[in-house]
Amino acid sequence: MAADSIGMINFEDLSFSYDNGVSVLSGLTGNWERGMIHGLIGPSGCGKSTLLYLLAGLLTPQAGTLSVDGETPPPGRRKTAVILQNHGLFPWKSAWENLALGLKIRKEKPAHIQKKVSSMLDELGLKGLDDAFPGELSGGERQRLAIGRALVLEPDLLLLDEPFSALDAMTREKLQDSLWEMKHRRSTGESLTLVHVTHSIEEAVFLSDRVHIMNQKGEIRSFENHSPGPGFRIAGEYFQKCVALRQAFDAYSGGGR
Repeated sequence: MAADSIGMINFEDLSFSYDNGVSVLSGLTGNWERGMIHGLIGPSGCGKSTLLYLLAGLLTPQAGTLSVDGETPPPGRRKTAVILQNHGLFPWKSAWENLALGLKIRKEKPAHIQKKVSSMLDELGLKGLDDAFPGELSGGERQRLAIGRALVLEPDLLLLDEPFSALDAMTREKLQDSLWEMKHRRSTGESLTLVHVTHSIEEAVFLSDRVHIMNQKGEIRSFENHSPGPGFRIAGEYFQKCVALRQAFDAYSGGGR
């Protein structure tokens, strides 16, 4: 079966337990479309981050099947990028060096690296901060840098684990806008699939094309959303969708976050 016909991410009867015997996923099944932003919400401890690490190839399922673009995801899959809560930036490297790191590891030509990094700094609004170290940047600038370091590699799958959770509300909203815009205005945007874990119903509704609610039993229920991006927050439909998703979340997950 062709990868396009079965979706970008597919898992069936997926199960995973940690070494201490705690089972976090059991019999999980899903088929997530290519090119969409998929929001994943659920109570703490239900297995959201574990599913993300399985998709990244950092963990291996103990039962069931899991595929990304039609193949079992290997560790270090070239077309997968991951952004964690702590950004993953190297504090001893400048903004330019952090952006260029993955391209250098892939042994891209210096002229190509220079062009892509300079273009990304412009896109991130970080022009002029090329030589700044992460510790000299604001929280929002560091998060934009982390997003840019992932996107400069032109992935087809971007995995985000609560990337904006430590930021103040206004900075968080600006970065949500930036992430949505960067995904949709890039030439590779139609083929780029995002999965973002969040505890915020409002963030899930604003960013996602589809929202997946996971409960403590490791089950998933999915909802169509299709956010139109910036400007959506002041639309009546946004408020209605937030209320509807909150009601569904409380009914399906027990209301814990």
